Amino acid sequence: IGLIGDAYMEKGEIDKAVSNYSKAVGKAGENKFVAPYLMLKLAVAYEKQQKLQDALGVYEKIKANFPSSAEGREALKMIPTLSQKLGK
Repeated sequence: IGLIGDAYMEKGEIDKAVSNYSKAVGKAGENKFVAPYLMLKLAVAYEKQQKLQDALGVYEKIKANFPSSAEGREALKMIPTLSQKLGK
């Protein structure tokens, strides 16, 4: 399902990508390798849609649930950036 999301991202069909990434994240559950990877893709897709609050929420979940992952470190960088853009 995540790969289908990737295909939609490449085609510029962000809404469909978000839908597929969301499904993939749900199926990944708490898998410490797959879940943060898919969550990061979802957050990036939200950013492309200018849904910054949604992206921030995903980054915060990555930080909380997978802090030692590479995606957790990326989330740590993105949270202040998006918070600033949102005026928080």
